[in-house]
Amino acid sequence: MKTKLVLLTLASVVSSQLCTAETIQPSDDWKPSILNQPGQPYPQFNSQGYARFRIEGATNAQSIVVSLGLGGSGGTKLTKGNGGVWTGTTAGPMDEGFHYYHLTIDGGMFNDPGTGNYYGSTRWESGIEIPAHDQDFYALKNVPHGRLEQVIFPSTNSAAHRAFVYTPPDYYKNSSKRYPVLYLQHGWGEDETAWFNQGRANLIMDNLIAEGKTKPFIIVTTYGLTNEGPGPGGRGGRGGRGFGGFGGFGGGFGLLTQEQQQTLNEALQNDTVLTDLGPDLTAAQKDTVNAVLDKNATGDSVKAKLQAMADIEAQIAMERYNKGVRSVASSVTDDQKSQLDDMPNGFGYTAAYSQLFGGGRGGFGGFGGTNGAARGRGGGGGRGGFGGFGSNAGFDKVIIHDLIPYMDTHYRTIADQRHRAMAGLSMGGMETHTITMAHLDTFAYIGLFSGGSINTNEIATNLVVSSDFPSSFRRGSISTNYMTNLGIFKKKVKLVFASSGSRELSFGLLSPEQLRTMSEALQSDTQLTSSERSLAAAQKDAVDAVLDKNATGDSVKAKVQAVADLEALIAMERYNKAMKSVASSVTDAQKSQLDNMTNGFTYTATYNQLFGGGAGGGFGGDPRAATDGLKAAGINAHFFISPLTAHEFLSWRRSLQEFAPLLFKD
Repeated sequence: MKTKLVLLTLASVVSSQLCTAETIQPSDDWKPSILNQPGQPYPQFNSQGYARFRIEGATNAQSIVVSLGLGGSGGTKLTKGNGGVWTGTTAGPMDEGFHYYHLTIDGGMFNDPGTGNYYGSTRWESGIEIPAHDQDFYALKNVPHGRLEQVIFPSTNSAAHRAFVYTPPDYYKNSSKRYPVLYLQHGWGEDETAWFNQGRANLIMDNLIAEGKTKPFIIVTTYGLTNEGPGPGGRGGRGGRGFGGFGGFGGGFGLLTQEQQQTLNEALQNDTVLTDLGPDLTAAQKDTVNAVLDKNATGDSVKAKLQAMADIEAQIAMERYNKGVRSVASSVTDDQKSQLDDMPNGFGYTAAYSQLFGGGRGGFGGFGGTNGAARGRGGGGGRGGFGGFGSNAGFDKVIIHDLIPYMDTHYRTIADQRHRAMAGLSMGGMETHTITMAHLDTFAYIGLFSGGSINTNEIATNLVVSSDFPSSFRRGSISTNYMTNLGIFKKKVKLVFASSGSRELSFGLLSPEQLRTMSEALQSDTQLTSSERSLAAAQKDAVDAVLDKNATGDSVKAKVQAVADLEALIAMERYNKAMKSVASSVTDAQKSQLDNMTNGFTYTATYNQLFGGGAGGGFGGDPRAATDGLKAAGINAHFFISPLTAHEFLSWRRSLQEFAPLLFKD
């Protein structure tokens, strides 16, 4: 899954061995990609992992660029030869596995006629496969094969919804046997075809079952509503503007209904002012990071940069308000407003603020990383710098109220919580996170493939009350009872699985050790805790001002600015408490990597590490630390790292290979 701006998806195009790009010469042992159209010799790969391309018939073209290439290189530029034949080779070896790409011919986007098409980045993209050294586990072999079926089921969000269902090889041989089910989600820009086309999930399962490594189970994929609004780095989306983090993500939380959210997204899509503010925000993030890393910088200089960030964020929020939030707010009902007070600790208002103005600094509404039972430091609101995502509001209803009942009535499933799992890659992992945490009575196994992590702090302080809670807890409310929540989660959830490509763990500036040092220093900071309470109150004031039909634009502007100013104060507290000392340990080699990617992406990722999500610098925190914390609390947790891959399908194929044998063991 590839996009242009954000951490979750950019890595699929730029993940290559930069250190060797200039020293290795391509060997002359080229072979056609296995994904090529019948009889087509190009694109090709060689034994080192280089890719080369050939486009014929473009006699009048002035420029052809293949989007696939090395980080920061802008893709692979083809050279025009005789007869309108264009050729070119990547600047260095690519990561093993599947890669999306397309051609840009004189500014227009086209697919490569030599290869097949695969749905990603909200369009049918070309694809190339660089053979992996361990490709045997997803190869087509002479073993019993399951069946892959397309089904149409009634849907909450439309007249009908499509799903693909994998049934294991023996499903139709024994009419009395019932099977567990894994609901498996794609990433942003993709659809329900991704896991079986790009991911080869059916072949992975066939091979695991044939080798006796996993129990047979059904796999279901359906469209996750991820592409309804603008995508990562685009305008709008469930998580807010292209500058929002992932706060407000998922159906059910916050203020707006699905229809209201969609109306807001559509109003924001064509706002060129919002688009123009994006580079300003990126530049401000870069200035702030450079100030932090300047050993001669004063606290005042860092503070000035943070305030500049806050002012741009407030400006973005007001542009959202004027363009769409104001009109949508007029349709909010008294019932919607009353629900905001039902959640403790101002959570409802924080989620509502995220929906209206853009997202939560530091990830899923500010969930930070933890180690053991220690409190993780979340971001506490605001905009963390990564793009918002498409509007997938209500997808939990599709899964819980539509798809699962359909599967349980049309297939021989074991229709209980203990035999039901959900997993997803990237944004599908975030959907999995949101839905499973809200429905512990439905799922016993949780898989997050490059999709964040679940940590003890989130469980202990923010759990939706389910059937196993004492009767004194109101069903559907949010429990903040530390020990009760941990006990319930441990009883209900049989496995939390998180995974990542090894290259994904190195984005941004700080090393895992530096991140951990910073996180530990922040965990005991009572001033940050107090500031975050103030921030929650400021977010409530801003939401109330938006919903006040008599409010003026100036009154909303003052409230939004107050939120942004508090975010700057919190960021400065982080700097004084821990970041200043950690920054002094940053090496020149680390700094030199910041400029390797276009669009200021690495600076954005680094800004989020420093001022956002604590241990992991992102949604859910450091998955390694989160997994350690779950294990320390007695929860079955597993973390897998795919070697030498980034945010790409080989990482997720390997993740499924590791995840499947851990499912449905009892």
